[in-house]
Amino acid sequence: MGEVVKDISEKTKNNKFPSEEVIKYDLKNGGVSLGLDNVTSEIKNSIIQAKEKIVSGKIIVPEK
Repeated sequence: MGEVVKDISEKTKNNKFPSEEVIKYDLKNGGVSLGLDNVTSEIKNSIIQAKEKIVSGKIIVPEK
């Protein structure tokens, strides 16, 4: 969520608030992520691999 807040804050500061625009935040642009603090290294590696496949387009995540 930090990147989303940073992006919207920056746009607002520069008088470019996207009031009538739908902005999609996802893994590719850093809009969402997963906390990996309390997981095993095996789980962490699996999540990182899945994230890379999603970002590259090898895995397509449905929008609904």
